[in-house]
Amino acid sequence: VLGLRSFLYREKGLLDEAAADADKAAAIDPAQDWTHMARAAVASDRGDNDLALNEISAIKDPENMVAAVLKVVAVARKGDLAGAESAFSSISRNVASSTNALVIRNAGILLGLLEPVRQAHLDKAASLVAGSNWTEALNEYAAALRISNQAGRQELLSTVSALFKSHPELAELPEEARKHSLRAEVLIQEKDLPGAVKEFDQALGLAPFCPVLYYNQAVILANLRQYSQAVEQMKTFLTLAPEDQKAREAKDLIYQWEFRLERQAGK
Repeated sequence: VLGLRSFLYREKGLLDEAAADADKAAAIDPAQDWTHMARAAVASDRGDNDLALNEISAIKDPENMVAAVLKVVAVARKGDLAGAESAFSSISRNVASSTNALVIRNAGILLGLLEPVRQAHLDKAASLVAGSNWTEALNEYAAALRISNQAGRQELLSTVSALFKSHPELAELPEEARKHSLRAEVLIQEKDLPGAVKEFDQALGLAPFCPVLYYNQAVILANLRQYSQAVEQMKTFLTLAPEDQKAREAKDLIYQWEFRLERQAGK
């Protein structure tokens, strides 16, 4: 409880209170994961990132996304932005789909720290576009996308959409991503929709600007009643391919899913 309360104090900017509760938690239950996370957050905020990483290494739950993000924040604050970018790439999709307020908050801190790296990718991509090196440019845009906040993500998707308009062949599905898309189709036929979502995640990791992947995954997410994520994916499809023949249908599906979300919220 004290470890969690330490985080809540930190969220309110009450860093002294956060530190005090983290110390109390360590005195009462030093091996508890929340204790380690609270002490890690306090240490990182104070600039002692080695201590933060040491506390995080003691956390027992390997699936703890708050701890995973805190670890990358500490790496970035140590000045190893390349290492932080690499570490974040392995958890970025899980972070993007998380509704945990602490994950979202600390991911925001991390993306702010990684902004110079993101800008470097964008600058390199612009240079490659100027030289008509389309594939390499998309790779740089993809790297920037993985470390973009919501506003930066939308701007980047619009930039790539404009590139697709003049070079539609760039939106085609790469071979390795196609394999995962076909695996998803098999799982859909077998009624394994969660498995299909994971296969589309794999495909999107390889081809993050392929419009059809967002459309197909959105439909599956809606069938799983994950309407908020479905809306987000379908809006991404429309940003990347606003003139696609399925654009009208995509907009109508969004209206339906948003209505379902309204009804869920009213219950």
